[in-house]
Amino acid sequence: MLLNIEGTTSLLAQVVTPGTFLAALITLDGRVVAYHIHPSAIVADEDDEQSDGSDQAKIAAAIASGLWREDCYDRPLSSNSKTELANEVRNLDAVCELGQLRLNFTPPFLLVLVGKAGSVSTETLSMKAQLLQDQLKGPFSNI
Repeated sequence: MLLNIEGTTSLLAQVVTPGTFLAALITLDGRVVAYHIHPSAIVADEDDEQSDGSDQAKIAAAIASGLWREDCYDRPLSSNSKTELANEVRNLDAVCELGQLRLNFTPPFLLVLVGKAGSVSTETLSMKAQLLQDQLKGPFSNI
């Protein structure tokens, strides 16, 4: 079962629209901590039952985590430590089957936004991710 922290989920919900249809907070290894998905983006499962969107959040988390690890380990090392490299603040944009992804590293988590390709700009996703990141930095500094 996913840990759906009410306060964090409410914060994620503030940036979710039909264009930016998924916001999630994940661990670096791809586990979903909290997410919010726009109701219009939820798809029925194989048994034609309505889903809660957790499957889409898990897929986005797996893709984001894989991209993050790939980026982390493909970068030229400015230091001798992969741990130090993993702690560098950086962000990624990517396009995948789900749509357009924006990843912001908010230690110790990744913030993932997914937008409909062609419906939302990279700049909009970036701005929304930065706003969320700014609000989460304070509470996460205590972790």
